[in-house]
Amino acid sequence: LMQRAERGVLRQEICSTLHTLFSRIMDGTDPKRKREWDAFQVRNVQTLDRLWTIYIQMYTIVSKWARKSKHAMFSYDLMQRLVVLGPESFYQNKNRDDIFQ
Repeated sequence: LMQRAERGVLRQEICSTLHTLFSRIMDGTDPKRKREWDAFQVRNVQTLDRLWTIYIQMYTIVSKWARKSKHAMFSYDLMQRLVVLGPESFYQNKNRDDIFQ
């Protein structure tokens, strides 16, 4: 779905929804949600691997959207959130800054 999204309004809604979704699930400021997220990571290792694969794919797609000036602000907002909330390996991957070169 994300790859076929061409209209800016749709892309903006996708970014906004994903930003909210990942923030609610993965943000460690709420103790209850942090416990749930930590428990999910321990119980669902294979699912988590698949999630991180999709996570990287989403980041890659949104980074392509960010190249269009009209879509840059909302794209960068989601990309920043994905980097902050992602695993350490995602943050440290040198390919994360390819779009800035």
